[in-house]
Amino acid sequence: YYPKVRGEFYTKVIFKRNNTCNAIVSDLACYGERKNIKIRAGRVGKTLISVPMCPKHTALKETTAQFTCDTGASFLEPVILPEKCSYAPCGAGFWIPDWSEDNYWNGENTYSGDYWGTKDWWSFDERSDKDNWFLGQSVKNRIH
Repeated sequence: YYPKVRGEFYTKVIFKRNNTCNAIVSDLACYGERKNIKIRAGRVGKTLISVPMCPKHTALKETTAQFTCDTGASFLEPVILPEKCSYAPCGAGFWIPDWSEDNYWNGENTYSGDYWGTKDWWSFDERSDKDNWFLGQSVKNRIH
């Protein structure tokens, strides 16, 4: 048995300009059973993980909608509408490989101290005298 995804199109009214203008568009609702898939993830030493998959909009198209306002005036505006349903991850997730020594995920999701380096250096205010802050030192030495 393989779960199936299906989509149903409905008429939807969208509003602009403080709800004084509206357009009628076609919206897609996705239905189906949640399923789990197993994949090997990671860049180093692939880790087997289980990913919950849900029916979602996976293809969108940009089209033009005609909005009509309370005053009778109309205007055209681009809108993005769903056009296809399929399985996609239900939400954001993470995994910790066996070789990780990163304790970020073990507690309050914070690091003690300056784990990523000197925080002052990373603020934009502190970069003014470092024109090439994004270049490695060896590259910076070659720029004249």
